[in-house]
Amino acid sequence: MSQKVEAKFSYGASSTRPPVCPPSFTLELNGPRAVSTERLTSLLVRAVHSHAEQEELFNLLRRLALTDELTGLYSRRGFLVLGGQQLKLARRMKVKVTLIYCDVVGLKKINDLFGHREGDSALQKVAKALRRTFRDSDVIARIGGDEFTILALDGSTFCKDEISDRLSANLRRLSLAEVRYDLTLSVGMTNEAVDRTTRLEQMMARADARLYAEKRMRAQSNLPSASASRVARS
Repeated sequence: MSQKVEAKFSYGASSTRPPVCPPSFTLELNGPRAVSTERLTSLLVRAVHSHAEQEELFNLLRRLALTDELTGLYSRRGFLVLGGQQLKLARRMKVKVTLIYCDVVGLKKINDLFGHREGDSALQKVAKALRRTFRDSDVIARIGGDEFTILALDGSTFCKDEISDRLSANLRRLSLAEVRYDLTLSVGMTNEAVDRTTRLEQMMARADARLYAEKRMRAQSNLPSASASRVARS
């Protein structure tokens, strides 16, 4: 005698990939004796658990691929994926977007003087300050080394000096116990309307260029940056 049990799995509209298991499958049990209902239930439960574990593993791997391990912010890849979606949304909503590019002033000196563990701690403090400064809806990422980017939908009211001041204030609050160096950031920003020709990488390049242009101007005039008043001190 054989018994056949069919189980169907459905995937929500939010699913972003083909299922690891097919959406329906058949368990066919052959043998001279009937299989108990308990045995069939057990087999079905194991099948469901197997699917759930695969789904959980996929979500974990995807999260790891899009997240910076040290800071918990988005990685460069995560920023490009989420930022690209935000640009599409901005185009549909017909609103501007603001892209902010930051780097940590004197991180190399912190690493050289106090070790890379202290440098990592400094980067984690920067990540916390960025979270406190920007909105939950903004895409915040560490894109490599000492560089961070933020993409804000409808950020037309953002002022670079105000952003810099808020960042500096949050960094000071997070570094009250640190007396060996000042943790500060340099900031570049671009605010743009979005159309079909807008590319996130090009916006990043423009914000980065403005950051370094301000750095050069400040260095030539020996003035402190509006966003970073002091370098790490020994």
